[in-house]
Parts: sequence; C-alpha cells; structure tokens
Amino acid sequence: MKIIIKWFGIISIIFPTLCFGQLNLKLEIGSHIDKELLSDSTNNIILTNPSQFRPYIDITIDSVDYIIAFNEKTMEIKYIYTDDNNFRTIQGLKISSEISLTKDEIIIYPGWNVYSKITDDGWYPIIGHNFTFENDSTTFISKDTFKDLSTVTFKILGFSKGGN
Repeated sequence: MKIIIKWFGIISIIFPTLCFGQLNLKLEIGSHIDKELLSDSTNNIILTNPSQFRPYIDITIDSVDYIIAFNEKTMEIKYIYTDDNNFRTIQGLKISSEISLTKDEIIIYPGWNVYSKITDDGWYPIIGHNFTFENDSTTFISKDTFKDLSTVTFKILGFSKGGN
C-alpha cells in the first residue's frame, strides 16, 4: 500500500509538469510555443507556403495530430496543419468531407494548395493542389476545373491556418 501511495504521489507531481506546456499551447497563429516542447535533436523543417521554410513540431492535442511551424527566434506560431481523421471544425467538417463550391469560393495559390473558404473557427480546408504529383493528377485544381459547371464537389484533404 505504501508503494502505491508513493507512486501516486510521484505521478501527481510529474504528470502536471509534463502536460503543462501542452495544455498552455493555443492552436492560434501568433501564439507562442514553449521551448520545453522542442527536442534537442529536432531539426525538422517544413514548407509552409511556396517560398517559406520553417522549423516545426509534431504534437497531439485532444487526440488530434498537428504540425505546428514557428518562427525560430520568437517561437511564434506561423502555420498549423492537420490531416488527422479525428479533427473536426465547429461546422463538423473533417478529412474526406465533401464540400460543394463555386469557383468564387476557392482560393488558388499557383504552384501550391487550393483552399475552400475559411471556416467559422478559422481553418482553411485544403481541397486540392495547383500542381501535380508524379502519377497523380486527381488533386489538381484550377479555375478550368469548373468549366461550365456552377459548383463542383471536392473532398477535404487537410486543414491549415497561417502559412507565412
């Protein structure tokens, strides 16, 4: 019994310390990352828009995996991305949700991603790309995708905030 109480006491001291940084992390552009969340051996770099590379961390919050890119000097969050199946927006959108859009409701960044309009909670659903992957043209989207159609239905591939 004394061993159980002793372990419980140790865990009750250590557990909040381990979780403290994660619990204080806001998934918002401009928020700051605690240096405690960084590994000494982490040198991960990600492309956050066509001309910007940034360091990033992989983190799981409330059972959802995120990539969070940040400014190395200020530790300010600049980009957040997820393609986790557990993620949901306030409107209930998730990976593989279908969304019907007009050509005026999409944002095309040439040579980069194609986004739907922003959600009520600030996420941009990624619905395709404006470049082709080798042997895969299924996610290529341009204004020509609409031809004479007023709307086109897309599957959501991921969600992002920020970028530069």
